[in-house]
Amino acid sequence: MRRLLHLSRGFILDALDLGPGFAFLGVLSKLGVKARRHATIAGIGAVRVRLDDSDLMTFRQVFRDREYQFKPRAIAERIERRYERILAAGRCPVILDAGANIGAAALWFAARYPRARVFAIAPDQDNRALLVANSQGRDNTAVVAAA
Repeated sequence: MRRLLHLSRGFILDALDLGPGFAFLGVLSKLGVKARRHATIAGIGAVRVRLDDSDLMTFRQVFRDREYQFKPRAIAERIERRYERILAAGRCPVILDAGANIGAAALWFAARYPRARVFAIAPDQDNRALLVANSQGRDNTAVVAAA
């Protein structure tokens, strides 16, 4: 019963924070479905994930649990001021996501700082294929095959 409540809570949080399509993928994953699937994350758009890997958890950490939201508030404000100063100087802020995996953090940074250039670096070919798919159509994100 406790496990069922835990799964139900996760499904509800996924549906509320990431969208019903993403929550459905979580259910498929728990049922043992192994495939690459598309999901739509609220505020981000379509992403591609592997159900038999850590991809769902990675997107949860970044978008549901907001692990890249800077804390304390003073640090977040300092970063925001620096971002604005770079833009005001006519330059383009650069964000490096070294070890980008399939691009969850890169997507978060690209959405949070839309006028920055995000370089998502991934050495693994399988991860990079999904990173390229997840970065498709996002003009401020570039994928780099490196380590």
